[in-house]
Amino acid sequence: MSRVKLKSNKWLVWVLLVLVFFSAGCASTPQTETPSSATQGGEQKTSTPVSPSTQPGQTLGERALTAKQAVALAEVEAKKALGEAADVVTIHGEQEGTSVDGKATNWDILFANPEGKTLYVTIEDGQITQTRSTHSDIILQEASGGKWIDSVMAAQIAQANGGSSFKHTVANPSVNYTLGELAEIAWYGDKKVGVIDEQDLRPAWKVTYDNQDHYYVDALSGAFIAKGSYKNKP
Repeated sequence: MSRVKLKSNKWLVWVLLVLVFFSAGCASTPQTETPSSATQGGEQKTSTPVSPSTQPGQTLGERALTAKQAVALAEVEAKKALGEAADVVTIHGEQEGTSVDGKATNWDILFANPEGKTLYVTIEDGQITQTRSTHSDIILQEASGGKWIDSVMAAQIAQANGGSSFKHTVANPSVNYTLGELAEIAWYGDKKVGVIDEQDLRPAWKVTYDNQDHYYVDALSGAFIAKGSYKNKP
């Protein structure tokens, strides 16, 4: 009887040892879980939106720009070609649609230096697409060095002086922004009927809706000058 009891005790001890070993093994085994979307690949990544101005291969991104943004982009090439004295002669921007926020996807900018050398820069969707030399001309004199108001302000002044009531009736509406000497950029018909003085060469913006109505704005003071129209025949 004592021998049977001894064997039974040994068996019980053996079973307990096996159970203890198995439990220790389970405790030391690391739990496996599915990585979250933030940590997959072994490294946590923060989702940070990339600004259009910092995307590879772009300078200011594929977007509509204000006139001053467009000039900042274009003058890098202008100063390479014409020297540090290169400055704006005229600016023209075109934006398709009915938005009148002073921004445009397409800009044409003419630069000149004191020696009369020029460079014409075309920007489309925030990218310089073409540069070429053209005829000699003079810079915007008292508005030199970027003293002119930006196209955003010119657009706001045009809106406040009748532009907000303009009704788009064409199939492909657009808004155009032109900066230059007033008598040079004004519609000939507006000069013919006396809306614009043919001798007035102050720097000015012309904001045009659908190539129909023009709103002229002093590019230095921001004062509204006059409203013109292509209905004014030469």
